[in-house]
Order: sequence, then structure tokens, then C-alpha cells
Amino acid sequence: MKIPYKLLLSLLLCSAASSQAAELLIYNFDGRSLSPTITASNCDAGDIDLLTANTGFATNTSSLLGNPAPGILADASGTQLNARTAADALTSNDYLSFTVTPDTNYQMNLSSFTVDAQGLNGSLGVSGSTTEYSFGLYSSIDGWASTSDMIGSPQSISFTSTVDGNEQGGFSTLTFDISSLASQTTGTEFRLYVWVSTITGTTPNNNRRLSLDNLALDGSVTAIPEPATLSLIIAGITGLTVFVRRRL
Repeated sequence: MKIPYKLLLSLLLCSAASSQAAELLIYNFDGRSLSPTITASNCDAGDIDLLTANTGFATNTSSLLGNPAPGILADASGTQLNARTAADALTSNDYLSFTVTPDTNYQMNLSSFTVDAQGLNGSLGVSGSTTEYSFGLYSSIDGWASTSDMIGSPQSISFTSTVDGNEQGGFSTLTFDISSLASQTTGTEFRLYVWVSTITGTTPNNNRRLSLDNLALDGSVTAIPEPATLSLIIAGITGLTVFVRRRL
């Protein structure tokens, strides 16, 4: 009978680390809290930062806003969502941020960041008006000095009103691939920059609104092998390799 050496090798490698939950954290603003409501074992995260950013986002408790309510809300006026391009967003500091940190002797293997976004109009909304909101994700790993530091490409949602007055679009889930940020062993700050990329029609800007909810970071947390364990793994791989060659 042939020895299933591939299986043995896989088991040996897997024994080096223990994987944790796929969802590292989520901000869903239950009770209007800015703290993450789900955090994986062996990592921690601070409150989402709305106060020092210039985006004008605030939590709300409306039964109509959030996925489900509450969520966070801002409008397209120059005093809240001020930026109109990705570069303007960097200059204006129009972003939301949070920091996630693995425990000592653990590393984060990041995979994706998701956010639910919805466009809507207030009571002064005018039928036929279109507002497009765009988003760019950055991290402290590569920084945010210029738009070239953005992780991947910007994503957008668009809302066109069909009636006068209050109206909401449906929520869309935006997914950002962050698998390039693998094996992080220290605290990493993420910034979601927001700008209003398209405005048409006669709805006042302060009645063009954006609601966000369920900001989530996915991946896994694994233990970093100690030197003795790593040496044992290397020795095991070497032994398996010699064994397999002799069997061929």
C-alpha cells in the first residue's frame, strides 16, 4: 500500500497554526455603538472613528436607515461629504477609520473588507436627481499619501430618485479584496475614504444622503510557530521528502 505522503505533509503543515473565525470584526452600530460587535479570538479592534474625520457621518436610530437600523448617515453638502474626487477625499480627510491588532505571537491573514451602502433623498428630494458615491480603501501598511496607495480600485453606488420627497435606494454590498495584506503581526489601520463623484438634478445637496452599515473585515488569525516548532516542521518535511524519494 502506498503511503499517503501528501496527506501527511498537509497535516504536518497545518499543525503549525490554528485558524480562527472567518469574520474578524463587524461594525453594525447596534445601540448606536461605535465598537465592533463581533471580534475573532486572538485579535482586537478599537471603535470606528467618526469624530475626527470630516465626512460628517453620525449614527442614527431611524427605523428606515440601516441594514437593519441603526446605521451611519451623512449628506452630500460641502460641510459633510465634501470631496468630489478621490484626490479631494485624501486632501479633505473625508474618511472613516478603524484599527485591528492581533495578539502577541499571532498574525492576521486578511481576505476582504465589506460595507453595505445606500443612497437616499430627504424631504426636499426632486425626481430625476442622481447622486453617485464612491469609496476607496487604504491601510497603514501602504499609507494614504496619494491615490496610488489605494487598495485595488474605487467602488461606487448610484441613486436616482423617481419621486419628489423622501426616497431610498436599496442597500448594495461593496467588497474590497485585501488578500495582498497577508501575515500582519502588528496593528493595522484601515481608512475608507468617501467622495461624491456625480451630482445631477435639482435636489439640494444637503438632501442627498448616504447610509452605511455592517462594515466587516474577513480573514483568519493564526498562531506564529515558535522556533522549536518551526524546526520540527522543517525536519519533518525533510524526512518526508527523503522517504518519498526512496519510494520512487
